[in-house]
Amino acid sequence: MTRHLVILTGPSHAGKTSAISLARRSLNCRSAVIAVDDIIAGLNLGEEDLWEAGLPAAYDVAVASSEALLRRDFTVFVESTFTFVPSDGRPPTVHPEQLLRLIDMAEQTGAPWLVVRLTTTAEELARRQEATGRLDQTVVSGTWGLHRDWTLGVDAHELDTGATATDQIAAALIAALCDPPSERR
Repeated sequence: MTRHLVILTGPSHAGKTSAISLARRSLNCRSAVIAVDDIIAGLNLGEEDLWEAGLPAAYDVAVASSEALLRRDFTVFVESTFTFVPSDGRPPTVHPEQLLRLIDMAEQTGAPWLVVRLTTTAEELARRQEATGRLDQTVVSGTWGLHRDWTLGVDAHELDTGATATDQIAAALIAALCDPPSERR
């Protein structure tokens, strides 16, 4: 397999990290994972709001890192909800411009790209959040609502992680990667 940009999105707790991990184990190629949340977690912004000030910086890093890796013939998996759910009551937002920015970068480097949106029910996400204790329920339900209402604006594979086992999601992800690029755009 040659280089690809694979963008996994979906609400928090939809299974993006698990699907990428399983898919990478099955692929016989050089690959890397760029998780926007991990980039943000690595930032120290002092008094500034980590998410609000860190989000634009994190996407800058994600795009630049993805470009550098694609140019070195890696398959790059980018993981992000492309959303921001503030904890202070401000309205949540979607960042489609960052998704489009990644796709534009892939096209400029001549790399095939694939967008996969993972979905499931709000109840399943709440169950997963309760089981892990990771993230606040407001964030999880907020990202679910944003994804429910967001039309991506690009061709994307949608996979329901509530109805499908993680290994089957990974297999579907690999199958989508093996489609000829001209059929995916």
